[in-house]
Amino acid sequence: MATMIPPEPRRGAPSGELKVYEALRDHSETDGWVVWHGLPIRRYHPTQIEGEADFVVLVPGEGMLVIEVKSHDRIEVGDDGLWRLGNQPPTDRSPYDQAAENRHSIIEWFRRRAFDPHYPIWHAAWFPHRGGEIVKQLESRIDVPVDSTLSRADLDRARVVSSILRVLHAGEHAVRSNHRRFQEGRPDEQDIAEARSILTPTVSWERASAERRAAREADLQAATERQEEALRFFASHERLIVEGPAGTGKTNVAVRAAQQASNRDERVL
Repeated sequence: MATMIPPEPRRGAPSGELKVYEALRDHSETDGWVVWHGLPIRRYHPTQIEGEADFVVLVPGEGMLVIEVKSHDRIEVGDDGLWRLGNQPPTDRSPYDQAAENRHSIIEWFRRRAFDPHYPIWHAAWFPHRGGEIVKQLESRIDVPVDSTLSRADLDRARVVSSILRVLHAGEHAVRSNHRRFQEGRPDEQDIAEARSILTPTVSWERASAERRAAREADLQAATERQEEALRFFASHERLIVEGPAGTGKTNVAVRAAQQASNRDERVL
């Protein structure tokens, strides 16, 4: 089973993304894969202030695939070049454009961190609610890349792994045609660990001991000042209720108030 990041689907994810998530998570042959779902891209996006990669799949020994998922029941691209997805307004920005832009953002993120992956990074569009006929129809267009389309048929347990590898191999061939060279067997375990640490590193922090000590002293000073204020009220009020959680000094205030009353020759219990 793949390592899913996050370990549960993103809240509010469309039904198509949930199908893809489950297909990748539950397959026995995805062992060793790392899959990011809904990866926010807030830097170096070529066309937007920020974007989001629906899925980023890192396959040992094969490469990385950036996937744009379209869950709409109605999908149409006309001779005007505009895409009509469900009830959304027509757009000339195709799912392949979106996936490619997210791919370029990830590559740029790697580059700015002096990380040169020795494996292909490619992109694809997945239409989990449409049958395999959509692949042939879309690839009849000159503006749709070959072997970059996945459909409902590719969710089948017998096909999902081979389908992703097929797209990755097609992407490797396309990138190699631009004289890019890769090493066999990459990404390996070290590559995968590096990619994870660059894309979504663990970040944790805690206050230093000096800061914690200063905070405790400030809390104590504030508590002492509140106790003194309560004692002043005791001196001028016959009845007073002091409330507070455990450890805030209520008993100490009561004892000191009794001592002060006794010093004034007042009757105390």
